Amino acid sequence: MIRIGDELRMWYLGVGDRDDKYRLCYAVSRDGVNWEKPALGLVSYGGNTQNNLVDFSDKEHSVEEAVVIYEPDDPNPDRRFKMVFESENYD
Repeated sequence: MIRIGDELRMWYLGVGDRDDKYRLCYAVSRDGVNWEKPALGLVSYGGNTQNNLVDFSDKEHSVEEAVVIYEPDDPNPDRRFKMVFESENYD
């Protein structure tokens, strides 16, 4: 969980009802109690992209662990969020 201004951001692993593959999800909160799952439109799940799934381009692996790092001083704004993760081959 990372606080940016008055917003908490959380990345977490979720398992859907279609298979047992872990997927990376995203939620935001202002108080740490009530969380919103924004429709990111990045990943199709069950034919629908209106979900909070984060794109993990490698479809053959399942994310097993993930840590997001925020570096606000990175000169490139597109690189301020970084992730370290462990994955498992899903085949």
